[in-house]
Amino acid sequence: MDLALASNRLALGLTGLALAAAVAALAAGSGADVIWAPAHTFLMWALSREIDPDRDWTALIAAFAAGVWVLLGLDVVGAPALAAIMLAARVATNTTGRRPLVSDLIGLGAFAVAVSFTPAGWVAGFGLAVSLYADDRMSGEPTLTGALAGAGAALGASGAAALGRVFPQAAPGARPFFMIAVGALALLSVVRPPPPPVALVDSGVPVTRSRLHAARVLVGVLVFAAALVSGRGALAVGPVALTLALSLATAEKS
Repeated sequence: MDLALASNRLALGLTGLALAAAVAALAAGSGADVIWAPAHTFLMWALSREIDPDRDWTALIAAFAAGVWVLLGLDVVGAPALAAIMLAARVATNTTGRRPLVSDLIGLGAFAVAVSFTPAGWVAGFGLAVSLYADDRMSGEPTLTGALAGAGAALGASGAAALGRVFPQAAPGARPFFMIAVGALALLSVVRPPPPPVALVDSGVPVTRSRLHAARVLVGVLVFAAALVSGRGALAVGPVALTLALSLATAEKS
């Protein structure tokens, strides 16, 4: 994280403010979940930077909104699941600018399994597995290692979810109007490609437009799927949906 950039310093400042607010809320008798406010603030900023790398303000708005959401005591996607969604977007966009090492694939695959002990966590873990496979296919030089990593992560995440009895025995309840809105947002991420990006990946080459589009589509699908499996708790995906909506605000029409 380059602290020479004002936007990065602001992101750290927002994270620090979220931590201070969480501590103050705890002292005032709020529920223990508010302590996750700084994690959600930072992770939502990071996710926004992956799917909207050319604009700093969207990430700062997303970070602020996520922190406030947690501090208000509203339901949220767990921080591990949110981290998996962010990593899935990062892999799809290939922000590092290099091919994943075997150790990277093992670590990401293990993380996909580790987060899959909640319904939204399984969606995020499975999404991370899909991103590993898609990244390998989009690389121009697909490998057996990449395919196996994606398949292993998907099977591992599903196995962990099954062992943890994550999958509901009956269809969960739903929030119809919210689900329609999230579904429309996911569809919008599919049909509206991003403008040609000018941001650079870590290796100094420009972000690939097709990969950026793929990352947004993946996040859109994961948000919708997480809302679907969460039933009446679907509002927990609100901050992620807002982050995606901000990234699509000026997308070009196909």
